[in-house]
Amino acid sequence: QFCLKLSDSTDIEVISKELVNLQPSLLLFLRRLRVINVTVPSCSPIRLACTLTGSGRRLSKNGEVQDYIVYEQQVTNMPYEEMRVGITKTRVLLAFPMKDKKPILNEQEVFAFLPIRSYGFKFIIQGDFLLTANREDINQSQWNNRIIEGLADAFVEMVTSPNIDRLKYWWPVFLPRNIANQSLKSLEKIILCKLSTKKCLLSIKGNYEEPIDLRIVPSNLMLNEKETMFSDTKPLSKEYSRTVIENLEEIGVQTETKEKFMKRLQSQTSNNPLFLKNMPEVWHERLADIIKTENIK
Repeated sequence: QFCLKLSDSTDIEVISKELVNLQPSLLLFLRRLRVINVTVPSCSPIRLACTLTGSGRRLSKNGEVQDYIVYEQQVTNMPYEEMRVGITKTRVLLAFPMKDKKPILNEQEVFAFLPIRSYGFKFIIQGDFLLTANREDINQSQWNNRIIEGLADAFVEMVTSPNIDRLKYWWPVFLPRNIANQSLKSLEKIILCKLSTKKCLLSIKGNYEEPIDLRIVPSNLMLNEKETMFSDTKPLSKEYSRTVIENLEEIGVQTETKEKFMKRLQSQTSNNPLFLKNMPEVWHERLADIIKTENIK
């Protein structure tokens, strides 16, 4: 229990308001502190709590619950820093808000053990950042740059981690965009760049593939539920929701359209005169159906 004496010049109303507005996310990255009970005169008691839930944390404020999936990774080769003498490694953590097994897409704060502020991320970031003198922003430093690189590596590794299975088909909705800080803006670019060349998305056959090798193929242009009309096309898994798919173009996934379909057909027949002849009857029937149904000319 902590009991702090206030100076005579303290504005008690301001402090009371801040205490009432305390959020349980404070507890996400504090290793030993799991419960905070706040008592403010003329207000109902407040209880903030954090419990471990496998790969995540469950936060609550007076019974109102919020789940987070947490991913933690060590960052090595930290540069020399006068404020962190002798420290060559640190840890970064990412926390993704979920409810009823689906993402909650509200802006989340960036932490340096305590909250700094929101920069536009839809997931919580924790790192041992060096801060400006007023503790309201992340400063420009080699130390922070290395932490940002580590955060990008953590995000990229997280997307295919077997320990984060609940995010397997949801993580693209957390891709950062329009980040309001020059240093953290680089985190957005590094994540997108690294993911574009990583086997991070599942195909319809359940294999991880690079985004550039996958296509979003509408069912009306498919041969059947699992096969495309062209053997060199790898369709994206149908488990990804429409909300998720809207975020995939940024990392290289392309959408098959009627126009692209016909160009592919023309290319196949031009490069291989026997292409059509070698296709089975069921393929020809499906092609005729597509041309008729989609009014392709």
